[in-house]
This record gives sequence, C-alpha cells and structure tokens, in this order.
Amino acid sequence: MFKHTSAAEHVLDVRFSDKISAGDVKEFEGILAKKLEKNPHLHLLLDFNEVTDISKDAMVEGLGVDLEFFRHIKQFSRCAVISDKEWPQAVAGFFNKVFPVIDRRVFSSSQVESAREWVAEKPATTGQQTPGFRRLNTTNDKLFAFEINGMISAEEMPAVLEDLKTFLDGHDKIFLLNRIKHFGGIDPAIFMQSGLLSARLATMQKAERYAIVGPPEWVEKVLHTLPKDFLDIEIKSFKAEDEDKAWDWLDAKPKEN
Repeated sequence: MFKHTSAAEHVLDVRFSDKISAGDVKEFEGILAKKLEKNPHLHLLLDFNEVTDISKDAMVEGLGVDLEFFRHIKQFSRCAVISDKEWPQAVAGFFNKVFPVIDRRVFSSSQVESAREWVAEKPATTGQQTPGFRRLNTTNDKLFAFEINGMISAEEMPAVLEDLKTFLDGHDKIFLLNRIKHFGGIDPAIFMQSGLLSARLATMQKAERYAIVGPPEWVEKVLHTLPKDFLDIEIKSFKAEDEDKAWDWLDAKPKEN
C-alpha cells in the first residue's frame, strides 16, 4: 500500500505499508516526477515501518525509479527513512559514505515528527568544491597513479576519463596506484556519464597490479571479503606510512607534479 502525505513544496512525504506492489511504485514514480519538475531541490521522507513484503514486479518497476533518481541526483539533498528494522540503517550508512551528495538518515517509528522537521529544513548553500581526484606523476610510464582527497564530483570526471582513456590506449598492460588521503564519496551523477563503463572494463582487462595506499577501514573490509579469483588483478593495500613500499612493489617512484 502507498500513501502520499501533504508536506512542504520541496518535500515528498510518502508511506509504504503491507506488501509493496508494482502499482505502488508506479504511483510513487508519478508523484516524484511532478515534484522534480517543480522543485530545483527536493527532500524525501520514506516511511517503510509497516512494510511486510515487496512483490517481484515492484522490484522490477523500482529499477525505473532508480534511473530517474540518478538522472536528477543534483536535485536531491536529504532523504529520511522511517523504520524500526536494522537494514535501513546499514543501507543508509553505506550510501552516505559512497554518495555523500545526499544526506540520508534513519529514524525510528517514534521519531516521525523529528524526521519531518529534518526534511522540512532548507539545505544550506555550499561553496565551490575542490577536485577530489588528482593524477600523480611517476617514473614508470606504465603506472597510472592518482590521489583521492575529498569527494569525486561529476564535473571533474570527463577530464579524468579522457586522461585515463589516453593512458590505456598507449599500453597493453598497466599498474595502478591509488593514494587515499580522504575519501569523501562519489557524486552518483557520475554513473550516468558516457564512457565510464568502457573505461572500467578496459582498466580491468589491462591492469596487472593495483596498490591502494591509506584505505579507510571499510574499504579494507571489502578487499578482504573479495574472492581471490574475483578479478585477474593482484591487489595490495598499504598503510599511509608504508607508501614507499607500494611504489617499490610497482617498480616506480613519485615525481613532482
């Protein structure tokens, strides 16, 4: 069941209950589209506390909502999820790390009013963002080395992809080095850009070794859970203080940019 509650113009407040059907998702998609047309910035309040199940057709229909969401990602800034279940907290935590453009918070069923107050707040304006991705010069011409320091924005990615494509075109096999100073996340709009998938596939096909320097704890956990034969790439992580060992492993030295 789907119910739409009146709220501030920049807020979409909806409640799902019982078993979510494809019709519920279609109705939500229609209301979302109308809200996006009228509002440059939109906040979401999604109440899943009374949901008991979701149909397969609803899951398929939800893929269309996901695509619409990514197309308009810059219009969203806050999303409140109401649920007493554990999975929303885990999902929100993951997405906040990877996609920090949208602030997601989970509220319990006893915090409905707090959730509504939070999504009703107008977002503060932010200043110009510095690039989160920086190419590093190196003595080994088969090594593509880069640094991540902040959030990787959609605006900087076309130049990054063009640089990577030029590099890949000039080599049959490559090494990679990723120095992580601060991972501020990824603008989800990046995943809608052309050339991303082909660049990822080409990189995976040509990469032999991949060194990750200074990964946060959650990245380490992901690396340790990957099967050894998941990718045909030798991946090693190094602590920030052991960066010299990473360069040695890749038979290279850093050069001043």
